[in-house]
Amino acid sequence: MKKILVVGGGGYIGSHMLLTLKDSKETYQIAVFDNFVRGSESACGVVPVFKGDLRNREDILKCFEKFR
Repeated sequence: MKKILVVGGGGYIGSHMLLTLKDSKETYQIAVFDNFVRGSESACGVVPVFKGDLRNREDILKCFEKFR
C-alpha cells in the first residue's frame, strides 16, 4: 500500500486533496502534517495528524518516525 503525507492537509487545498485520495480507486495510507495556523484539524477527518512546522527539523523527524 502506498503511503502519502499531505502537508497542509488542514487547509482548503490540502483538505480537498484528502477527499480526492479517499475517493480514489487506489488504496492509500494517508497522514497529515500541518501547523494549523490557517487550517483546521477537523478538515482532516480520521487520518493520523502530525502537528508541526516545516521550518522545524525536529517536528519533521518526529513525523517521519511515526509515519515511515
